[in-house]
Amino acid sequence: MRYKLLLIAFVTFAFFASCDKHDSLDDGVIVGPMAPQIYWSVTSTTTKAGNDVGFTAQYYTSNEDAKIDHLEVWYNVVITENQQVTCPHLSSFSYSVTKSIEEEIRISQYISSYKHDEKYWNDTLRAYTFTDVFPTSYTLNSITWNEPEIFDSTLFVTYFGENFAQDFKDSLFVRMKYVDYAKMMSALSLVEDFTIYKDSTYDANSDSWLSHFPLDTLTSNDFASKTPDRSWHKYDVLENGDVVIETIPTDVLILFDGITIDKLLLNSSKGNIYELQFTRSYYINANLRCIDTKGAIGTALETKIELN
Repeated sequence: MRYKLLLIAFVTFAFFASCDKHDSLDDGVIVGPMAPQIYWSVTSTTTKAGNDVGFTAQYYTSNEDAKIDHLEVWYNVVITENQQVTCPHLSSFSYSVTKSIEEEIRISQYISSYKHDEKYWNDTLRAYTFTDVFPTSYTLNSITWNEPEIFDSTLFVTYFGENFAQDFKDSLFVRMKYVDYAKMMSALSLVEDFTIYKDSTYDANSDSWLSHFPLDTLTSNDFASKTPDRSWHKYDVLENGDVVIETIPTDVLILFDGITIDKLLLNSSKGNIYELQFTRSYYINANLRCIDTKGAIGTALETKIELN
């Protein structure tokens, strides 16, 4: 019985000790000042760049130790771009290059300030309320360049980059076959009769004749001794080790190298338009902040506003 009493006493002591520890932690909690409560709405979520955006604010504070001092509009800037370039002069495949970006180009920052006034109090709303505007920048206007009838090389470099044209052409080159060259040279009126560069091979699998550039067969030793040439369009290794090479004629290479990016994009079947699309636009994520005399800040919900 003596051991039971000692055990009960120990458990009881532990319980009160734990309660004392909890109470001391609770006593150490510090509650910060209550920030102002704020709500806002804008007159439109789409506006022309450079125009002011109207808004209505409602706000109040429950902090008896501080008063409302002023309000501020803050916003960031996000850019969106979409690009597409297509070559219409192909037969064996379709080729387009597309690119889309959406990124913040300016972090949220202060835009404008509004002094609080007691006359803004509204008994019905039980809050302060007023209407005003904040500015946007005319430099954030949207841009659209879509299937133009006139090609502007300066604009093309500005929107797509200085190296885009050559990269696009190089990507085409490694993919094109005889039939693609034939269609391109004919569409651009560069060769009257492209069949002079044509050779054919019977394909038993498809029971048809395949058009290609002239073929050369080299022994494996001869092939190994040669330096790969840009004109080697493709090659196949035969069972005996010989190598069959399809060679693009020099005349065709010269003609292809002379084709500029505007010619690669020109589509005469659609009324001589250039197969390119470029759009750039901006939007802002804006919010309204309410600051009291103690420096506490209440923030309204963020609103996305598209600029055009």
